[in-house]
Amino acid sequence: MQTIHEVGSTKVKKIKKNEFKIETADDINYSFIYKYFFNDDDNVKLTDKSIVFNASDVMSLTDFLKEHKNEMEYMLVIDLLKNLAMMKEILESKGIMFINLDLDDIIVIDSKRYLYVNYDNLYKLEGEDIIVEKIIDKFSKFMPKKEIDTKTIPLKINIKSIYYNIADLLIYCLFNKQYKDKETIVYLYHTKLYWFLQRCLDEDISKRVFLFI
Repeated sequence: MQTIHEVGSTKVKKIKKNEFKIETADDINYSFIYKYFFNDDDNVKLTDKSIVFNASDVMSLTDFLKEHKNEMEYMLVIDLLKNLAMMKEILESKGIMFINLDLDDIIVIDSKRYLYVNYDNLYKLEGEDIIVEKIIDKFSKFMPKKEIDTKTIPLKINIKSIYYNIADLLIYCLFNKQYKDKETIVYLYHTKLYWFLQRCLDEDISKRVFLFI
């Protein structure tokens, strides 16, 4: 069995051809997440701390991006957005949310499914605040750090900062650069993605909306 990706306490392993395993050291049952991303054809085997499934290929989003010369196609990024939106909705329903979203937090299954696997970065969600009861040593480059008061513990991170986090990561996957201003995404102007990004990146955090229509 070969470990092909590791992030936090999560390991993604290749058991044999077309068979993979995701395992975590946490005692939390994550089967509620997996059931939304896999189907009967995947021959899934679930335990409290792991899942075994069938796939032709699995890799980190970092490696997937490299395979696409650091600029993914528009529809691939739309698929990534849809999967992240699904994950966000699932986690919110359980009263938890991720912070610090980064490329290595996501694995790509068969070049079409994107699964968040860094369970070390899941924290309690209270209203619009994500409660982080520890010091964060390093923030993802996609996180709007200026919006976070790191001087007090627990940290309270507004979920709308995660909207920005997601949007900036999507822009990076498309253009191999981060958001600076509207000129960064001007080539998307006549697309639904442009307006989604604008809603998530509003400088006024109170006006941000996570909506793709």
